[in-house]
Amino acid sequence: MVVLVVTYFQRVAVIESRTFDKLTAIRDLKIERLHDWLIEREGDMRTVSADNEFKELQYIFFPGDNGHNENQIIANVNRMLNRYLDNYPAYYKMFVVNPVTGKVFISTEKNIESNDVRHEDFFKIPMNTEELTLTEIYYSNTLGEFTMDYSIPIFGKDDK
Repeated sequence: MVVLVVTYFQRVAVIESRTFDKLTAIRDLKIERLHDWLIEREGDMRTVSADNEFKELQYIFFPGDNGHNENQIIANVNRMLNRYLDNYPAYYKMFVVNPVTGKVFISTEKNIESNDVRHEDFFKIPMNTEELTLTEIYYSNTLGEFTMDYSIPIFGKDDK
């Protein structure tokens, strides 16, 4: 009887140890997948910000005697935003904020255009750091679910 009890407790300990090891491996795999997902989103945003159609917005935000067609630039940017939104299912909406006024200039959702976002962290932080910014995950009343924001400055052709 003693041998059976000792054997039983040893086997339970081994099973618990193996189960813990499996759970640890699953946790590590999920962390790695989440990290890869975040890196992919960063790459997406860096690709968007480097797109030449977006760089041409400088001719609208910082006008001069440049001979560029503003309507064509807006149409191109709008088309590109919608293309990115269609091809990247991780995103719900994308928009460009005027760096001078702090208002949404072009958006994949027309109802938010002209919204003043100059006091939002997703605008203030990248404007100060000139780098990609991610917000903490939060519950969005607009979307009705948990979300996070990515934002990155778009520099013009002459680094404005």
